[in-house]
Amino acid sequence: MNENIEKIAQDFAKFSFLEASQSFPVVVEPTNAKTDPFGWVSDHKALIEQKLLLHGAVLFRGFNIDTIENFRRLINPLITEAVRHPEMIAGRQEVGDAVYTPTKYPPDQQIAPHNEHSASLTFPGRLAFWCQVPAERGGETPIVDTRKVYKRLDPRVRDKFERLGWMFVRNYHDLPERRWQTVFQTESRAEVEAYCMENKVHCEW
Repeated sequence: MNENIEKIAQDFAKFSFLEASQSFPVVVEPTNAKTDPFGWVSDHKALIEQKLLLHGAVLFRGFNIDTIENFRRLINPLITEAVRHPEMIAGRQEVGDAVYTPTKYPPDQQIAPHNEHSASLTFPGRLAFWCQVPAERGGETPIVDTRKVYKRLDPRVRDKFERLGWMFVRNYHDLPERRWQTVFQTESRAEVEAYCMENKVHCEW
């Protein structure tokens, strides 16, 4: 990356890290309140993508994104083709063009780190999260380098997964937001069966 380009970029934003001992994620914060953040991201797409590739994640802080439309506008240069959720699990709702509410989960529980859509044939290459209302307590969305997690696994465990594969099982029932009709957004069993067949999912009623 041309050093002059990065110097020009820093006229609007500064780059840092959440902790001095960590380089994941890289934090981008505006230093000039008069600069258009949307134009800046679009103009410095190559620099941001370089930072993303180098560090694994980019955290935009202080960009004052206050609407769903502005969120999409900010990330559009970086995510040109959005992946839609085919299964609306855990109470998610689509609130914008391929923008979804987070998974609904009891506040006293945690969601384990995972690779998004790892059970799907089609999965996103990039993810973008937006915090509209910061939690008064907790509410963090931790990010994990799963390549490092993989390396820390017992080689015997890794070998077994690689040899046998793995199976993901999901059950649906009549509780709110867990009905198959809600998840697949249809009342037709035939449509669900067709979706499962297309995506190599075995289903039983």
